[in-house]
Amino acid sequence: MDTLFSVGKIHKAKISPEVAEESRLFPFLYYFVGDFLTEAKERVTKLEASEIAYFLKGVTNLHSVIASDEKLVAKEESFRQALLEHLNQDHTKVGNFDPYTVSKVLRYLLKFNDGSHQAQEIFKSFSLLLA
Repeated sequence: MDTLFSVGKIHKAKISPEVAEESRLFPFLYYFVGDFLTEAKERVTKLEASEIAYFLKGVTNLHSVIASDEKLVAKEESFRQALLEHLNQDHTKVGNFDPYTVSKVLRYLLKFNDGSHQAQEIFKSFSLLLA
C-alpha cells in the first residue's frame, strides 16, 4: 500500500493527454495502478485502517491518471464498490478509524464524486463518530 501512496505523491499533478501518449512509462503505470486496484479489491476485507488510509490517499493522488484511462476508471469503481460494501457490513471497523483514516476516506469519496447510497451510509457512520 505504501508503494501506491508513494507513486501517487509523484504523479499528483494533472497529466495532459499528449504527455500520456508520448511517454512509454504510462502504459506501465496504467497496468501497475490497475493491478493494485484489482489486488486491493480482492483483499479489501483484510486491510487494516492504516492500509486503507494510505491506499486511498495514493488512489486519490492518482485521480488524473485513473481518469485518463477507461479501464482504470472501471477498476477503481469496482474497488470502491467492494470497499463501501465491506465498510457498510462492519460498522465496528469504521468506528475504530482514527481521524486521519476518516479524512482520507472522505477525501477519496469526494474526489471521485461518489454520492451513492453506500457512500452516504459511510458519511452517516463517520458523523456518529463525532457525536
